[in-house]
Amino acid sequence: MTQHETITPMMNCPPRHNAAQRSRSYPSSAASRGVTVLEVLISIGVAAVGLLGVILLIPLADHQMNRGFVLERANQVGANAFREFEVRGMHNPNNWKLYRPATGNYTSLPQQIPPPTVPQPPDGPVDFTRWEIVPGSPPTSVAYRRAFAIDPRMVANYFGLTAAEQTAVRRFPYNNSNTIRWMPRLTLNSPATLALNPPGNGSMTLTHADAVFIADDDLVFQRSNDDRTLPPLQLDNEGASWQFSAAAAGGPAPTQLTRQAQERMSWMATLVPQEPSGVVSRRSDLYVLSIVVYHQRDGALLIDEENERTLRIPHNPPTYSGFKAGGVGGGEVALLADNIAYPTFQDAEVALNVRAGDWVLLTPSLPFTTAPLVGDQWRWYRVLNADTEPPLPAANETTAYNGYFRYVTLDGLDWIPRETQVVVVKNVVAVFEKTIRLETSSLWVH
Repeated sequence: MTQHETITPMMNCPPRHNAAQRSRSYPSSAASRGVTVLEVLISIGVAAVGLLGVILLIPLADHQMNRGFVLERANQVGANAFREFEVRGMHNPNNWKLYRPATGNYTSLPQQIPPPTVPQPPDGPVDFTRWEIVPGSPPTSVAYRRAFAIDPRMVANYFGLTAAEQTAVRRFPYNNSNTIRWMPRLTLNSPATLALNPPGNGSMTLTHADAVFIADDDLVFQRSNDDRTLPPLQLDNEGASWQFSAAAAGGPAPTQLTRQAQERMSWMATLVPQEPSGVVSRRSDLYVLSIVVYHQRDGALLIDEENERTLRIPHNPPTYSGFKAGGVGGGEVALLADNIAYPTFQDAEVALNVRAGDWVLLTPSLPFTTAPLVGDQWRWYRVLNADTEPPLPAANETTAYNGYFRYVTLDGLDWIPRETQVVVVKNVVAVFEKTIRLETSSLWVH
């Protein structure tokens, strides 16, 4: 620096900044404020709605899981029942017994009865597997085979009671009316019990029937409340811990009690003649065996119209038809609880208490000898859907019928639209079917 140079102070120059400092921005006061209480409340509300939805799904998931468990158990029971049916000779009519109101006891079905010259009622002394009728003119003998229900538990529960009760129970569905179509409810022969149950005349006792027709593999276990690490213990039929034990040296043999089971699943069977296209055939000896599986069937086996009740599907074209889908695959139908059998709304509401998953049994509402001859036809159908609304007065649909309607959707084989009787059986969860031949009727017998 020379003496002629002067230093000029920079009084108003801005300070120098580097590139990073020049690119930095500072938030405004509006952007830096916190979350308000209203926003917190809204967030809590949204989360609560989501959690509530999850909580509401838990009972539905539990119901579906239990439903799946019941159906899985029903599959096992159905498979075992087919084996029990064959091993115990239930397909042999010689082992069947039926209550006879005329004699007041249980007798075997006759093997060979000459064809009658006039139609015989179902209670008549005829061979139920070869019932001869004489339709039309000139008379023509036609082999008519009846359907049967094999249900020894229900029959044995009414041994020795009044004749009216035993007569009602011998019919499936049970009733004392001649206007309701029914099939004979049979028990099975058990000669070993002849001295034990005189009213049953050598038929299965209730204890014997329970051992055969109740699934006892759903065992009861109990866990220790003191130490949860211990394995669960099985209980016997007296509620104590059940275990295998050997006899002490020189001592008496130990008394073994049976293992306790929940006994929620049970079964019965129906046998229906297989007639192609609804035509009675003398040469066919095929039957459709249906294993009907119950879940928590009424333990008292009471004569109760809620357990086995009868409805109708009306069909009187062109006035009205309850077959909304023409009977294809069952389809949508209108169940009628008429005001004669169910005079009040409360009675009709109980009778029409049909839900999705239930099973119903259909049969034509025709006398046995009505032309065209349709045979003893019975078919099981599963209810896919049912109205949840209260029953509708029949007058809302048609003036041809009196009572109340409920619409349901059925799943099964095609059904020919006609006046149809519907049997609603309570607590049936599954039906398994196969075609069999009776042991006493084979292709070379006819």
